[in-house]
Amino acid sequence: MRTAPLLALAGALFLIASCSSSDDNGGASKVPAGVVTSSDAPASSSAAADATTAPADPAPTSAATDATPTSLPSDPAAAIKAFYGMGGGLLTDAEATCVVGSTGPDIVDPLNEALAGGQLDPATGKSLLKAFAACEPGAYVNQTVDSLVQQSGATKDQATCVLHAVDDLFVADDAVLTQAAGTGAVAEWPTAEHDRFSAAVKTCVPDDLAAKIVDA
Repeated sequence: MRTAPLLALAGALFLIASCSSSDDNGGASKVPAGVVTSSDAPASSSAAADATTAPADPAPTSAATDATPTSLPSDPAAAIKAFYGMGGGLLTDAEATCVVGSTGPDIVDPLNEALAGGQLDPATGKSLLKAFAACEPGAYVNQTVDSLVQQSGATKDQATCVLHAVDDLFVADDAVLTQAAGTGAVAEWPTAEHDRFSAAVKTCVPDDLAAKIVDA
């Protein structure tokens, strides 16, 4: 099971936490898919389809392009909401405020840099992972639980327990958080961090299912 700083909500942000990304980026964490390429792909397909029936109408492509901003609001909570929303995720005002309370108000500049360059720097990814683990926004919880259920066969209650246990670990254990914010599979982590992560998962599920969740 791969970890990444930003759990892909609808293919986007925030990996978050335990096990949602199957890609090994080999470097800094990717921005939500909708920011750089994924949101453009459906638009291009749509434009191509429209071109077949109405070649003179460029509106679908133009609308999709205009929907991707080049900068984020200066207000940190609004910036978090906008950035997260590019990948299809939805944060309430209270959830975004909680995230900013963890990351700090200086989060806007790194997010704008990610928007411009296509990648989150590792420190920002780690900060966001911790913030989402601490605040557990509803959309993040729902997508992560669904991902755990689909990937491991755990029940929804078991997956929910695992999410909370792992999030608590991320908030409390900086060494584990650092590994989780990287691009490697949990099976590739140093033994100490791997074992602490595994122990957290085992508080919720039997050992055989815990192994499947941790090292799949």
